[in-house]
Amino acid sequence: MAANEDRIGKRVYEIWEQERRPLGEDMQYWPQASRKLPQAPRRMAARSRTAG
Repeated sequence: MAANEDRIGKRVYEIWEQERRPLGEDMQYWPQASRKLPQAPRRMAARSRTAG
């Protein structure tokens, strides 16, 4: 679970930087980042099952 939180935290930071680092606004990006990241590992796992 910690690895997933680290990935989300990195994505939050990327989004925050893209938004030009608004002060006090960083926490609003957590829901957005957490919705997007968990989908990626599932897609990769599905591809590896169909490729074999």
